[in-house]
Amino acid sequence: MAFAVTGAFKAIEHKSDLVGIILLATITGLAGGTIRDVVMGQFPNSFADPTYVIITVASDVCIFFLYSRLKQHWHLFLKFDAFGLGIFTIIGGTFAYNWFGLNFLPIIFA
Repeated sequence: MAFAVTGAFKAIEHKSDLVGIILLATITGLAGGTIRDVVMGQFPNSFADPTYVIITVASDVCIFFLYSRLKQHWHLFLKFDAFGLGIFTIIGGTFAYNWFGLNFLPIIFA
């Protein structure tokens, strides 16, 4: 959700319509984990569980309608984005270590 919100903000700043915002923000929110899962040889969670897409699209629509009120809190959303990146890093490293027993270098790439 954190990545999707950041994608939605950037799409709105580039004057995208609602469909463009949903498309860009959904790609931003789901592509990283999907690519990681495919590279690791797993079926992507975003395809197996529609909850990921539902949460992403719902947050995109909320940002679209509340942008004028939320743009003053952009710095807060960047902090959530950084937090999401940290969580994404931990999940990727844990995934690489627990499922495949990989050493330090592949864990960094995961």
